[in-house]
Formats: sequence, structure tokens, C-alpha cells
Amino acid sequence: MARARLEDLGGLTRAQAHALRVVGVRNLEELRDAARAPSGRQALAERAGVAEATILEAARHADLCRIAGVGPDTADLLVRAGVGSVSELGQHQAPDLAKRCQKHLPERNRRRARMPSVGALHRWITRANSLPPGIES
Repeated sequence: MARARLEDLGGLTRAQAHALRVVGVRNLEELRDAARAPSGRQALAERAGVAEATILEAARHADLCRIAGVGPDTADLLVRAGVGSVSELGQHQAPDLAKRCQKHLPERNRRRARMPSVGALHRWITRANSLPPGIES
């Protein structure tokens, strides 16, 4: 899989991704590091001219992308299903999360969208529990 770009993250436009790159945030890892704490998100928002809420949403997507097998599209689905971070993912049960994901598949893509299997969700939950915390509330 190709390395995800900032503009691939849900909630971030190309212009906003460009603004982040201008201030030195070039990839998902740098975004996670800069936006880990509320004070970092606030400072990044001010430097880049991007709303703090937008930074938080993109950072949550980037945080979920730390899990092997989770890319920007899957992270977007998980966020829509109510999972805001790796730590939150670790608190879910795979069958229940599968139902929530199914409800949040985009209508127009419901037939083509890649719905994660219960097994994949279980693996991601297990991996989430082995990772250090990412984005702070």
C-alpha cells in the first residue's frame, strides 16, 4: 500500500494539507506528534491557519492509521462509527463495532465500500490494545 498523504485523511482538504506542510507537518506521523495534546493542536492551528477542530479530526484519523491494515478510508469509517482514537478502538467488541460500521458506510458506496470483517476488526482491536496512547482528548 502506498504511504498515505495528509490530503487522504478524512476532514482535511488539499488546501489545509498544504497549509500544514508549509508549517512543517509533512506526513501522518508528524501530524500525530504535533497534534497529540490539546496545546499542540492549538499551536498548530494558529501556525497553519486551520481550525483546531479540523486538526483534531485529522489527527484522530492519522492516529487510527497507526494500526497495520487501517488506511485513511477505513479510519474514516471507524471515526464515523464513533471510534475517535486507537485507545478508544481498544475498548470495543468486534461484533458490535461491525454493526456500527455497517450503519455508517456511505450510502452511495455501500455496495463497493470495503466493510471490514469481524475478524479484521478483532485483530485491529487487539493491535490497538498493544499500542501506546496517541491523541489526547
